[in-house]
Amino acid sequence: MLAVLIPLTIFVMFAFRQQWVKLVMVLLLVVWCQQLVMTDGRAAMLVVVMTVALLLMRSWLGRATLAGALAAFWVAVREGFGPAVALWAQVYAVWDQVDEAPRSSWLRVQLMKSGWHMLRESNWIGVGPGGYGVRNLDPDNPVNIWFMPNAHWGMLEVMTEYGLVTLVVFLLVLAGGAAACLVLGRRRRRRDAAFGVGDFASRWSSARVWLSMTSIMLMSVPVISLSNSTWLRQPLTAVHLATLVAMVAGTLARTALVPRSAPATHG
Repeated sequence: MLAVLIPLTIFVMFAFRQQWVKLVMVLLLVVWCQQLVMTDGRAAMLVVVMTVALLLMRSWLGRATLAGALAAFWVAVREGFGPAVALWAQVYAVWDQVDEAPRSSWLRVQLMKSGWHMLRESNWIGVGPGGYGVRNLDPDNPVNIWFMPNAHWGMLEVMTEYGLVTLVVFLLVLAGGAAACLVLGRRRRRRDAAFGVGDFASRWSSARVWLSMTSIMLMSVPVISLSNSTWLRQPLTAVHLATLVAMVAGTLARTALVPRSAPATHG
């Protein structure tokens, strides 16, 4: 839930001009981030970092800021600055534990191998709803994880239970929606330029921030699903997807009347 709340809070903070709204969103961000650190949700942290990075990459100033932050982080790690070293240790552990049973990274790799075996045995059409948990405990499965019946990644769950084609179609829908938002954002920029709106004001207008956040949240679905043990059957998944549908609907409503070019003027 925090992986959805934090990006939405960032959007509201940028989209609304009222100072009191920005202040409330900043306070909420502090609370959400504190909860995120306390729960040690690495997948959710990755989504937050991804959201901030993609927002910054929307402009040359943001890209320069992002590059500067990465350079400063690298220097801090090299110089042994405590918080930076601790953060890097968390990131490095994800890759370093792949061969260390039964650490989290190792376990996820085994679950992927198990799901791939099931998919091949099903002739690529999937083992059916709920089939991952049953087949993963099957003694005939050469990579079964007897103490872990859940896929722990939504995309693996979709592929294993509903087939490879279903997963590809689902990912194409997410990618297509994200790409459409980016195209609409460029169209909005051309329209703003034609009406004399400055680039900075246009870039951080509520409409373009909305398009950017919708695109980012669509792209982050596969990452967010890493934080769910049974993504397809958790109520929070329905909340997340419903939020995305509402954002896409809002995008269509905001851009339905946006012309492809500036209206002709008659003098």
